[in-house]
Amino acid sequence: MGLLFFSLKLRLQNGLECGGAYLKYLRPQKLDAVKPDDWDEDAPMEIEDEEAVKPEGWLDNEPEDISDPEATKPEDWDDEGHGGWEAP
Repeated sequence: MGLLFFSLKLRLQNGLECGGAYLKYLRPQKLDAVKPDDWDEDAPMEIEDEEAVKPEGWLDNEPEDISDPEATKPEDWDDEGHGGWEAP
C-alpha cells in the first residue's frame, strides 16, 4: 500500500478571506523508517516541560471551548455527509 501526500496552499488576495487554493499531488515515496528497538508505544505523544509555569491569574476551571449562543446550523448543512451539526 502506498501513501498519498497532499500539499495545500491558500493565498489571500485583495482583502478577500479566500482568494484561491490548490492541491498538489506528490508521488508516493517509499519509507524505509523503522521504530527503534526500545520504542515505547505507551509513552506520551508530547513531552511535558517540567519547568513550565502557568501565568499569574490563569483560569484553571474555565471550559476549554466557549460556545457561540448565536450560532445557527447552515442551511446547506448535510447531516448525512458532514455528520451532526454542533455549534462552535
